[in-house]
Amino acid sequence: GGGAAARLAAAHPEAVSRLVLISPDVEASVARRCFPVPTLLIWAKDDYVNPIFWLRRWHGHPNLSIRTTERGGHRVLPEHTEIISTWLQEQDALDAAARR
Repeated sequence: GGGAAARLAAAHPEAVSRLVLISPDVEASVARRCFPVPTLLIWAKDDYVNPIFWLRRWHGHPNLSIRTTERGGHRVLPEHTEIISTWLQEQDALDAAARR
């Protein structure tokens, strides 16, 4: 899921305005090509499928927001909706401010 979305964003950053990923399996080279796109990463510290230390693949991303949870494994959780909603609102506010 998230890896495929990141690869699409990396291949076509001009077509993606925002990227939300939950513990994606993404190589560093793909992550770097996503740098033009504002990105939210949500990662559970107990994800045994894609361990949290893979966050380092996104090092240097100038438009990156990271939210971690203590638990959740490799799943999308109901509480992620609030994290995503808040982040999208923040991005909307940044876009509005930039247009002024």
